[in-house]
Amino acid sequence: MRIRQQLIARGYWQQAGDGGAAGGGAGGAPSPSSSEDDDIVALLSDHAGAAGDDDAADDGADDGQPDPDAEVEGDPADDEATDEQDGEKSASLYKVKVNGEEQEVTLDELLAGYQKDADYRQKTEKLAEDRRAAQSERQAALAERQQLGQQLDRYGFQLEAVMQDAQQVDWQTLLDNDPQEFMRQKLRVETAERELMQVNAQRQQLAEVMQQDQVQALNEHVKHEREQLLAKLPEWADESKRKAEMGELRNYMQKQGYRDEEIGQLSDHRALLTIRKAWLFDQLQAKRGSTENKVKAAPPKVIKPSATTSPTDGRNKSMRALKQSGSIKDAASVIENLLD
Repeated sequence: MRIRQQLIARGYWQQAGDGGAAGGGAGGAPSPSSSEDDDIVALLSDHAGAAGDDDAADDGADDGQPDPDAEVEGDPADDEATDEQDGEKSASLYKVKVNGEEQEVTLDELLAGYQKDADYRQKTEKLAEDRRAAQSERQAALAERQQLGQQLDRYGFQLEAVMQDAQQVDWQTLLDNDPQEFMRQKLRVETAERELMQVNAQRQQLAEVMQQDQVQALNEHVKHEREQLLAKLPEWADESKRKAEMGELRNYMQKQGYRDEEIGQLSDHRALLTIRKAWLFDQLQAKRGSTENKVKAAPPKVIKPSATTSPTDGRNKSMRALKQSGSIKDAASVIENLLD
């Protein structure tokens, strides 16, 4: 049995007398390697002066020469000027953009923000590297388990063939004619039966391990997609708003022909963002169409004609005034109205 020898050499198989099914080859999911952060230790050493420096300083003082190491008292005005310059430097403001808004920060705040951003980028890169390493290890373990499953299948088929051949043997005739061959065939069948039970047990164990790996990989994929979604859609960090929009999106997708199981299996953040954009666009189009319909349905305004003054009204008024007064002024007014 060449395949069984390969399984035994790789530690996936136990001999018939070892007792129980061998579960070493398929037992447990591969544990991803944990990389510890390197500790960076800063060593600060104090540099002490030579032992004879103090004596040399004393000798110089005895000679009456000024000590070059002696402290010289400075002018208080100079100290105040230096303090003012330091205050001006610390009070300098720099314009930066935070979330699209321009703000003024001090140099210390600017440096602190840069350090936080650098730390965040470093942690993000490390997480990405860890994720890639874990994915690579998972793929290698999956390939090894698939290869083991294929070997178990081939060996199981061989054992099943032995069991089927045993059903065609006339055991009583074989026992009567060749008792030694009878014992040899019987041992062969019993061994095949026992090893087939072990193969089936390892098949079941391997299937459970691979299913656990699939569940773990799916959970990590969903977690990663959720992080990407919140990074591109930060307003969904508000749980109430996210749930409200998710309900609207579910109804929208159902109207577009999505089945419930298809909606439940949606995990790609890019697809969800695309569907959300389509939903928002349809909402905008619906509002625009409603506004246009209201404008079309509004009745036209009827403009009433303004009252016009007939030129004969002024003439009649002038004639009545002339009849009553008979004055020259009213007569001149009548003549003017006639000329107009």
